Amino acid sequence: MTTSAIDKLSPKRQAFAREYAVDCNATQAAIRAGYAKSGASTQGMRLLANEDVGAAVQELQHELAADLKITREFLIETLWQNHKLALEGNPVLDRYGNPTGKYIKQLAASNKALDQIAEMLGLKVDKKQVTVREVKDMTAEELDEQERQLTAELERMKATAH
Repeated sequence: MTTSAIDKLSPKRQAFAREYAVDCNATQAAIRAGYAKSGASTQGMRLLANEDVGAAVQELQHELAADLKITREFLIETLWQNHKLALEGNPVLDRYGNPTGKYIKQLAASNKALDQIAEMLGLKVDKKQVTVREVKDMTAEELDEQERQLTAELERMKATAH
């Protein structure tokens, strides 16, 4: 018999994981789980950063998806349908409510659906990898290049500000 991720948590953390799985609102989940309202936002973020709590939330979400028979394929197909509908557009009506023969496309909705599909298929990278280096560890050439890049960026910012 394997122990589920939720069973490994304290009762209060179990309550948080269950509440978070309901609406994905860390602050409200912390309050409903019995954490102090004054620090609920911070506590909710801390709990989500905890590996065991995260595993329990993920387990609960997978169970919910299975219960509702929501698969990855279903989500992608639905998003694709939404994308196509958004590109078809809505008819423009005149002041009497009659169609004018023109359509307004919902490009933002189309782009959002495509963005979500890309993320689900692993085609999107939305986190930047940041490398921190101390100036004392950089060569003269690297420092010169950094200065050139920063100067160019500053000039671009000045140009767009006017």
